[in-house]
Amino acid sequence: MLGNWYSSNKNFINKLIVFLLLSAIFYCLSYLSVSSFGPTAVPVHHDDYSNYSLRIEDYSFGVRPLSTFIIAALSSISPQALIWSVRFLTVLYLYLSFFLFRSVVRNSGNWAIASVFAFAVFSSPVMVEYARYTGMITHLISGCLGISAVLALHQAFIRNDVRSALFSCILISASVFSKEDFLLLYFISYIYFSIVIGAGFRVRCVGVLSMLSSGVLIIVFKFFTATAFLGVTDVASTYYVNISPISIARTIVKYLGGGENPVFVPEGYVFTCLFFFSLIFGIFAAFKRNLRPLYFIGCALAVMAPYAILPNHINPYYVYLWTPFICFATLESLALAATYFSSGRLSDGSSRVLAIGVLLVISAILLLLNYPGRLAVANWYDRIATNNIKVFSLLRDNTIIGASSDVVCVIGADAFSPWYMHSSLYIDRVLGLSRNWVVVVPKQSALMSGFEIGALVSQGRFSLSTDKEPSNCTKTIHLEKNEQ
Repeated sequence: MLGNWYSSNKNFINKLIVFLLLSAIFYCLSYLSVSSFGPTAVPVHHDDYSNYSLRIEDYSFGVRPLSTFIIAALSSISPQALIWSVRFLTVLYLYLSFFLFRSVVRNSGNWAIASVFAFAVFSSPVMVEYARYTGMITHLISGCLGISAVLALHQAFIRNDVRSALFSCILISASVFSKEDFLLLYFISYIYFSIVIGAGFRVRCVGVLSMLSSGVLIIVFKFFTATAFLGVTDVASTYYVNISPISIARTIVKYLGGGENPVFVPEGYVFTCLFFFSLIFGIFAAFKRNLRPLYFIGCALAVMAPYAILPNHINPYYVYLWTPFICFATLESLALAATYFSSGRLSDGSSRVLAIGVLLVISAILLLLNYPGRLAVANWYDRIATNNIKVFSLLRDNTIIGASSDVVCVIGADAFSPWYMHSSLYIDRVLGLSRNWVVVVPKQSALMSGFEIGALVSQGRFSLSTDKEPSNCTKTIHLEKNEQ
């Protein structure tokens, strides 16, 4: 009976094993190997505070409406629901990417190959942030939906199935409603599937309709909503758009090299070499009518492109989005190289086994190179989180007795406190401390502008004072300063 049940559910069980395996590797590399702290829901960055305090009643349809709604819904449940969703989506993104690889390479992937990819990708120092920072959720939602759309499109081409094509249309639209970054991946995949697989006229038309409708959504978000996320013309702005080929190429090289962060430079050297190795062999393979390496390099560039046009907005954590595709391209290129340099004496199966062995060695090298960086990032987050836990405890201990009309003055708030670039709504909704807060900030403080932004959007929940000891305080709380 058990054997029959396994046979009938074999496909589901195998997929579940792969997902659990990826989850275990992610947890080990992001927590067990670098931190004595387990997963928490302690905010660190200012947008953590914003995300944790968002509620369904705050929601209004605007730019990125789907991801904003999901954040509000999860935060309305609890902070833990939000941050665990980020961790789940982080693993799901690589899981879906792996199954796209399996689909394109015709089921040549299994749990062992998935493990090799996971060690190569999850060994990065940036994965420590994905385990702790809620700001990742927007592009993760968009990415998971975008890759799911490509998987559905692949099925539509394989089966000549209009319903799968329509489903892919819904998924890519949902991806664009979350963030605008994965439409080019869909476009590249449509071109590749059209060349390699082919499909009926109706499937092709639905694919074109998907891209046109999603493109229209992006235009609507750009020109009919007040957002800088889709680029501005001010050269000094964080979201300045530069579409010159030189600027795009320069930004791509910066991302490949670690996103201008010294912590990511060691793996940056490795992935820069892997990228150009795969690109060269991908071009060579194209002449041999094997487009798979070039397709995966195209996927990496397609995901990278929306970030490559923003030269003033380089964040290393985006690197995770295209790293799996570079790994897939590397595996295919290594297999091709093994066949080529053996003058055809190695079979396709033997070449692929050899390529997996080489990629395993590369993964081991990345594990060693990235350990100091992972440890440094984990220690930084743990230090800030520990300090914030102390701050929250001080706020509770000093305000648990008193009225909501009390004027509580705070001295020593830092850049990771609930008032810096945040409205302090987190204190009301998550900590349950509704008070009249006065944050004391020295006139010449480098943090003044950030606290001013917070006070401006707080709608009176807190105000600023430059007096060392304001006279109207019911209570004064001295916070321990966080050593940066």
